[in-house]
Amino acid sequence: MGRDCRAPYSEEQSIKFDEIVQKFGSMAMDINFNLLRTFLLIAENKSFRGTSEHVHRSQSAISAQIKLLETQVGVQLFHRTTRSVHLTAAGKQLFDAAKRGMREVDAGVREVREAQALQAGHVALAATSIAAAALLPPVLARFEKLYPGVRMSVREMQAADVYASVLQGDVDFGVVPGPEGSECDFEPLLTEDICAFMPASMRETTVDHISLKELSGLPLLLLSNTTSLRTLLDQAALRARVKLTPKYECIQAQTLIAMAKTGLGVAVLPCLALPSKLPKGLRVCKISSPFLTRQVGLLTVRACKLSPTAEKLALLIRKTAVKAGSR
Repeated sequence: MGRDCRAPYSEEQSIKFDEIVQKFGSMAMDINFNLLRTFLLIAENKSFRGTSEHVHRSQSAISAQIKLLETQVGVQLFHRTTRSVHLTAAGKQLFDAAKRGMREVDAGVREVREAQALQAGHVALAATSIAAAALLPPVLARFEKLYPGVRMSVREMQAADVYASVLQGDVDFGVVPGPEGSECDFEPLLTEDICAFMPASMRETTVDHISLKELSGLPLLLLSNTTSLRTLLDQAALRARVKLTPKYECIQAQTLIAMAKTGLGVAVLPCLALPSKLPKGLRVCKISSPFLTRQVGLLTVRACKLSPTAEKLALLIRKTAVKAGSR
């Protein structure tokens, strides 16, 4: 498990840049990777002082690095005055070549790390119970086949707890209805309708939608008032000036569906909770006047990139969500 919020450069790496040196007509030699990193930073910042502050080293140490690099390549790389720092013609040539080389090195190191992570990595995610039941089983089964060496952990919890787990770094990302919270990024995956699961005998009409006003007059089976769906329903009822009084309140969607099946009342749930095969005697009506929908998506910490392993899992979830949203 992990998120990549670090600077991209490592000070412990080194690499041969024979081809770069040969561009200057010098004999091939090994150039320390750190020297080139420092050279690039100075060229980009146009400041020895700014670079020394960036890498937390003294200005004299930075100057010594550049002097050593200039000795190795046999040319002056910077025009340096008390007020400005500029690349020489040779410096510009080295800058372009080194920049390309660094990009290739970074890409190569990243590929090696990603390959290793997918062999023996760890990814953790959290999801609300409805999202977990509807999206995760086929995703996890597929992921295990593709990456058998990766250890996974899944936590099923309410939306507010998913948000807290993501923010605290306990999991790589969450799958939740949203968006929620300004400190996280929310990537919508699908939009689902809010529906009423009811005994067919409870309503004579065959119309496949029901208003909040009509719904308020029926025995209601609702999720707990600590859930995000209940908050959405209560806010919609307040705007519509109706009161939704639950006959029974539960935490799990499957409990409400089982109660509706026995004729106890109308279970109000997102259509994502709909079983692949609707229990006999139940019908589904979308809630209208107003139509109620919500988005389900991926929750990640803002400005933090997912680890390669977590990104692979997220990609499978995206593909599964597309199929689920088209049902």
